[in-house]
Amino acid sequence: MTATVVLQLIDEGKVSFDDVVDKYVPGMPNGSTATLRNLLEMTSGIPTYTDGTTVVNQYAAKPTTAFTPQQLVDSVKKLPPMFAPGTQMFYSNTNYVLLGMIIEKVTGQQIAPVFKARILDPLRMGQTSVPGSSSAIPTPYLSGASTQTNPEGTLKNATNWSPTLAFTAGEVISTLDDLHTWGVALGTGRGILSAATEKLRLDSVKTTVPPNTAERSYGLGIVNTAGWLGHTGEIPGYNTTVQYYPDTHTTIVVMVNSDVMVGKAAPAVTAFEGLAKVMTP
Repeated sequence: MTATVVLQLIDEGKVSFDDVVDKYVPGMPNGSTATLRNLLEMTSGIPTYTDGTTVVNQYAAKPTTAFTPQQLVDSVKKLPPMFAPGTQMFYSNTNYVLLGMIIEKVTGQQIAPVFKARILDPLRMGQTSVPGSSSAIPTPYLSGASTQTNPEGTLKNATNWSPTLAFTAGEVISTLDDLHTWGVALGTGRGILSAATEKLRLDSVKTTVPPNTAERSYGLGIVNTAGWLGHTGEIPGYNTTVQYYPDTHTTIVVMVNSDVMVGKAAPAVTAFEGLAKVMTP
């Protein structure tokens, strides 16, 4: 959703693929050379704040701690860049927090009303919301189980942990029905993007930037997994995947109220992979 709003703003001439990060959020590693396109495609080389930073340590000790987006990105400001922009792909949540901050700066609005006006209302996704700093979840809901935070590996109830650790890298509450609607929109552009911009998005997964491959590649806020187009999201206690198969117009949505890994994969991903095997022609 964050990438979609940025693509809309690019269409409207309010931002550009070639704008550098420093134009909006100064002081980031690679900030003078990494562009909005790099943020969108996870090729900026900016480290992720979810790996061993001060905010992660604070969250691990007290998962009800609320963070501002600025605190999240500040936690990696003193780290060296991972690589030169555009030379590699690395999934860094910092990229999408930065994009959210840029959206708020350019629109002059907080992210919740922006998402509502640009995505949720046009698609009639009335059961989807952005919680902001609130840890409340609309009823009915399932409690979330997590083995994250201290002590690591023990099962905990993560239902009311702060969602602010994610911001625009994953802070959205939704339902199966709404996410089905979103999956179709993401895979077709219908109701959210012009045909030309949607084609640009779909073509973006043809990238050869390592470690992307023909079977698995990251584009403009969309992932190609053996022909399925979509995205996976996780917040402690919950993980979800939404996937669309263009050839058969099939949508798979999996929501799991646990982040306990199944082997090396999140449970929603494992379920999707099983479903995709029987649903791919």
